[in-house]
Amino acid sequence: MCAKWVEDFSPAPLLDRLYASARVDGEKVSFSDAFTFHDNMSILMEGVDFGKSIPSSERHRLAWSSLVSGAKGARTKPSDFVREVTRLEHEYINRPATAYYYLSTVSLRWRSEFKMPRFSACSTQFYETLPAFFDRSPCEPVIRSTFRHRELPKDYTYLRAAVSARGVHEAADKARDVIEFFRGAWNLFVNRRYGTRQFGGRPEPINRILPGPFSTLHDRKGKSIDERIWYDPGYVEPRQSYDFSDWAAYLRFQKWLLKHVDRHRYRQNIEEMLRTYSRALDEVDYDVAIVRLWSLLEQLANAGSNYDLIIRRVSFLFEDFEFNRVILQHLRRYRNRAIHGYYSSERRNEAVHQLRRFVQEALLFHIRNAGRAASVAEACVFLDLPPDLKHLRRKRALVERGIKFRQPAKPRRARPRAEPAVISVS
Repeated sequence: MCAKWVEDFSPAPLLDRLYASARVDGEKVSFSDAFTFHDNMSILMEGVDFGKSIPSSERHRLAWSSLVSGAKGARTKPSDFVREVTRLEHEYINRPATAYYYLSTVSLRWRSEFKMPRFSACSTQFYETLPAFFDRSPCEPVIRSTFRHRELPKDYTYLRAAVSARGVHEAADKARDVIEFFRGAWNLFVNRRYGTRQFGGRPEPINRILPGPFSTLHDRKGKSIDERIWYDPGYVEPRQSYDFSDWAAYLRFQKWLLKHVDRHRYRQNIEEMLRTYSRALDEVDYDVAIVRLWSLLEQLANAGSNYDLIIRRVSFLFEDFEFNRVILQHLRRYRNRAIHGYYSSERRNEAVHQLRRFVQEALLFHIRNAGRAASVAEACVFLDLPPDLKHLRRKRALVERGIKFRQPAKPRRARPRAEPAVISVS
């Protein structure tokens, strides 16, 4: 592992400004003009290519520590900075893991049969109320201050994730990824059973199962790590908790899902796509949800911004592909107007549900693809086949002829010579 600068990024002018504003007083380092400093620091962070095993939440600490170290030792060259980041990366990777508990809530109405399997080295457990084992007292002032004018939910189900990590941020990231994966699975199962939802007043998120407003991190004895909380800045008010009455049917779906995910050769992509799907449908602003869903559809079709390729590949998944191609063209135009022209329509409710169904089918296509392809790109080659059955049969015949043509001819075996008949004369 070795940190490096992103290609075409010129760090020298930025570092010169940052170090020029540094004030060193013994072991203490400060930077003047806080607003400019934070702007420049955010740009600097984007220019560093960190190791993949370094969680995003830990990267700011490494960059800050490297900057402070350079200011103290007058090592201000770009090469000095990335060398120090690399050293800190190795130090972080070799740090021993510690057990943590991540405590959160979800908008589920409590049921005693709720259980989740161990996943990605993380075990989880549901609770009807806040367990006495967990001490949140250090966080209470921050919780009250953060949600001073916002009502907190009273009937959400508590969810605890037990993880082992090298630091606080890594623990939170690991636990949140597992919870969000399962929340994506819950919502995928539930959303496929519903059509378009109409709202007479304020719109609701399409997802029935939403994350709680905040989460806390605890040590193995249940005590809060410190006063920090992880919270949703967009939280406004509690939503109606979802009564998961068909939990038994969901468990059958979950068994099928985990079986396929476990066998997947591009498992990380599948997990992240499922999380992205769920987060997009948490949005109350349907225009934002449409933009995020279309971005996910681009990934699922492995087509970038090639609209024709996206539409052709996704419509292949449907029996009436010509009809669905027309709908996808309409959604493409809606998305482009929303993102480039700040366009919104009273038909956004229908549009977001139409796009949701396309994303769901493309997502399920990739989940079912376990063991058949090594990557999203390889899986999408299948979607380039002709959608018409007659053309598929013609293509199959051509492929079979091509295979026969390319196969080396088998050498002919020489026929054995017949022995001349021997006539004995007695």
